[in-house]
Amino acid sequence: MTRQTTPLSLLAALVLAWPCSACTPDTAERNSEGDQVDFGGGDKDTGGDSDRGDVRDTTGGDTDAEPDTPLPDTGDPYSGLDGLSDGPLKDALHDIVAGHRAFTYDDARDLMYGKRGTIDVVDGMIECVYTGRRVTPDRTKTPGGFNTEHSWPRSDGADELPAVADIHHLFPVDAQANSTRGNQRYGDTNCGNSCDYAVGGSSLGPAADGEGTAFEVRGKSQGDMARAHFYFSVRYELPIPSSEEDDLRAWHVADPVDDAERARNDRIERVQNNRNPFIDLPELVERIDNF
Repeated sequence: MTRQTTPLSLLAALVLAWPCSACTPDTAERNSEGDQVDFGGGDKDTGGDSDRGDVRDTTGGDTDAEPDTPLPDTGDPYSGLDGLSDGPLKDALHDIVAGHRAFTYDDARDLMYGKRGTIDVVDGMIECVYTGRRVTPDRTKTPGGFNTEHSWPRSDGADELPAVADIHHLFPVDAQANSTRGNQRYGDTNCGNSCDYAVGGSSLGPAADGEGTAFEVRGKSQGDMARAHFYFSVRYELPIPSSEEDDLRAWHVADPVDDAERARNDRIERVQNNRNPFIDLPELVERIDNF
């Protein structure tokens, strides 16, 4: 009997076609986008989009959510806040907002930009929170030269999970505006027509209070940034510098909560399972002497 052998070329083809148990779709996607396992590399995203894309969703399950998914009926989460102020109020708010679903940074951006959710896709467009520039989503994490702003800078305590991917303080921004702000504090500027940066109503320059440099957000978004900071401070128990807090409190009053901000809070809750209480109850800010 003649023994038949399999050609080496056929064996090689079979090996290449054999399914790999370690090669998950997420792994393949991350490798194709060049994401790196690294929290280093500065505070802001770059065009390379290389912010620790491999950290897994700690809750398991599907992260997709339709924009019109009904919100869960959990009763009034703020019913126990009556009579509380300052430290006890911050502690109670922390207990309410903590324990939410934690995403990978990749998943958070996919939920924001239209690949797995539409948190920041409004009327088919994505708008820069600093400049107002609008772009069309393209199912990437950097549509139209945008990337993702950590309103609370990563170098100030937002560099690890879940903070680095907490959507309540992540916003779509023009890449230039993002790199210009860097990790500068928020605050009013006093540079008139000679600011180092001035686009779309936002500016970078000498702080109006004389304490270093500040990034002043356009009026339309000042309250949004202030309330995102108040949320982050309470959620992660980190202080806001007094000079920055003074301006944020003024921004909170000057730019009150609007329907767009409430709707974004709803969309985030549908996937992250917590809310920003300072959007729901703006008056809570006045019951906290300092953050």
